[in-house]
Order: sequence, then structure tokens, then C-alpha cells
Amino acid sequence: MHDLYLSVLDSIMYGILALDQNGRVLALNQKTLDLLGYERAGDIPDELLERFVTLKPADSSEEDQLEIIPLGKGRKVLAQTFRFSNSQEGNTNKVFMLFEFDKFPRLFKKSPYDFEAILENTYDGLYITDGQSNTIMVNKAYERIAGIRREEVLGKNTKDSVRNGIIDRSVSLEVIEKKVPVTIVQESRGGKKFLVTGNPVLDPVTKEVILVVNNVRDITELVELRNELHERTLEANRYLAELDKLKAFHEHRSKFLTFNKKMLDILDMVSKVAQFDSNVLITGESGVGKGLIARLIHEGSSRRDGPFVKINCAGIPEDLFESELFGYDPGAFSGANVKGKKGLLEVADKGTVFLDEIGDMSLRLQAKLLTVIEDKEVARLGSTKRVRLQVRIMAATNQDMADLIEKKKFRHDLFFRLSTVSLVIPP
Repeated sequence: MHDLYLSVLDSIMYGILALDQNGRVLALNQKTLDLLGYERAGDIPDELLERFVTLKPADSSEEDQLEIIPLGKGRKVLAQTFRFSNSQEGNTNKVFMLFEFDKFPRLFKKSPYDFEAILENTYDGLYITDGQSNTIMVNKAYERIAGIRREEVLGKNTKDSVRNGIIDRSVSLEVIEKKVPVTIVQESRGGKKFLVTGNPVLDPVTKEVILVVNNVRDITELVELRNELHERTLEANRYLAELDKLKAFHEHRSKFLTFNKKMLDILDMVSKVAQFDSNVLITGESGVGKGLIARLIHEGSSRRDGPFVKINCAGIPEDLFESELFGYDPGAFSGANVKGKKGLLEVADKGTVFLDEIGDMSLRLQAKLLTVIEDKEVARLGSTKRVRLQVRIMAATNQDMADLIEKKKFRHDLFFRLSTVSLVIPP
């Protein structure tokens, strides 16, 4: 087990240096090389190693006994020395725990050769597997971060952990396959998310993976904060859209100069009607602003970026009205445009069509308009192809609709379809 912990020394944040009684390097980690300022163990000068050999080991009964080792150019490290014996050879060797002088945290009370204690007490989670992805070490930080008890995974292959739903994927398997460090976001069965970086330890001869050291960091809170920020952003965008809509509505509302209580109530109703896609019938005498009310509804609606097409039902001759309203295909009738023509209903697609003076529309065209409203489709003259429409229909008249219906001049079912919302404008 001792050799195993030597293999993962590079995961430790402090320098670890082991020397025999003659000052020869037995083991060291990358942090030691970084602190001393060398690339390889063989580059460390003998004079410096002899300086470490002369350090007095700490007495276990005392507080941390630290000595400052000058490295030149103002650089220095703190070293704590411990003695351990090789029971097989009978030699007494030394292990040094090295700290950066300016950043030394006085935390450790245990011997530096107690590698298991060091790994067990690191803040980040550690999960170590062998070259076949069998779990051989898990520290308590991993249990805290992943919400998984070590007895559930120790001695077991990570394939089984994935198969049993303990984790959603295994970084060790990917590292063993690719033989390079791999970072993934892993999720445990409890829904916790954590960032895992797997680092391979390669056999120096065969270059095969013999260990995978996984560093684990909790990102559950980070993900939750990101999701919360996303929701807040969406909510803010919705409010901004509503504010823009209200601003546009009030800009158009400023065209109406009135202190009349009924008219003010109608304008309030208009602001509410604009939020929905219902058909609207506007009635009132000539000159009261029925067309302005229709445009105000359109500008305050979600269709405000689409077209607003006004059709005067009293101003187009009966024989032309059908082709203007529904359009026609090439050759539909004598004198037709050779390219055909879109009808005004098609032109208003994804917007609003305003049928002014709807009371003057013939019964025949009323029947066709009713079909368009019910089916949300239109067919051009001379064509069997039907075109889907996304259009809101508003209509207006200065005539008494009840009287027109009673005299059979206006279809009751069409009136019912048009007057989902009815606005009566006072004189």
C-alpha cells in the first residue's frame, strides 16, 4: 500500500521529499521540484540535499518544528523533518514536508509519511482506481461531495457503479482508454453534479496505465446558481418585453385626447384585449376612431411586427372584392395577372387584417369569410390549393348589426365569430 501512495504524491499540495541516511533521494513529488526550482531530481545539488540531511527530526511530543531553508535570490522554503526506519534494511531515513515560506498554512500535525492520512484529509475528493478501473481508494471528501459511501464502491469496478446507477459515467474508463488526463461533469444517483479530472499514472516501462487518480470538486451549487441566473434572465427579458409593449401602446394611445369616462374605460379595455389573439368587432358612428382603435390593438399585441392590412368593404366593387380578398392563380379569369396575385388575407399573414365597414359585405362573401375564419385557410380563385393563415381579424361598422341580422343581411354565425370581443365607441 505504501508504494500506492507514493504513486499519487503528485496530487498533494505540499512538497514531500524522502532521503536515505546518505542524502540520496528515495522519493519526491512534483510540488517539491516546483518549490526547490528544479525540473528533475538529479538536478538538485548535493549541497542542498546535505542541508536537508542535517536537519533535526521533529519530536512527536512537540508542536511543529520547522526550519527555514534558503534557496538563494530571496527564495526559501519551510521544512519539517521526520525520521522513519526501513525495517528490511535496518536503515534510518528522513522524510521532509516542504511548504512555500510565504504561504505556509500551519495545519498538519501528522507525520508526512502517513500518506493515507494526508489523502484522507484533503478538501477535494480523491477516487483512485487501478489499471482495470477497480476502486482501491476513496477519501471522505469524495463521500461528502458525491453522496456515495466508500463501502459501496471500494473493491468494485467503476463499470458496476455505472451499471447500478451509482454514477452516470466513469472517467477512469476514459482515462484508461485514452491514456491522457480527462475531465468530465459526473452526476451521482442523488442528482449531485461534480467536476472530475482523471490523471493516469503510467508504468515507466510498458507505458500502460497502472493507476488513475481522480480529483473531484463539487459543482452542484454552481450549477444551481447558473440555472437560477438563467431563470432570472428569462424573467427579466419577459418584463422588458412587457415594458416595451406597454410603452408602444401608450405612445399610440397618446393619439386619443379624451377626458370622457366611457372612452377612458374603452382604452383600458383595449390594453387588455391587445394581449390576446381574439377577433374583435368595433361599432360606433362614423368618425369616432374605429380604425385608430383597431391599430392601437394591433400595435399593443404580439403581432405588432407583422402587417396591419386595412380593407374597406364598402370601397371595393363586388365583382373585384373576392379576388382582392382571397387572391387568384394565373388564368383564373379574363384579365387576370399572368403571375397571379396574393389576396389581402394572405398579405396579412402573421399580422392583423382590419375589415372596415363589414356590414356592407355581401352574403356570398360573408359565407367564404366564415369558412376562412373557421378553417384558418384560404384558397385563391382558380386554385384547389389551400394556404394556412396565421392572422387576427378585426372588423368595424357604423351600422346596427342586430338590425342587419334581423333583416337577413348579415349572417348571425359570422357575427358570432367576429364579436368574440365587442367594443362600442361612444359618439
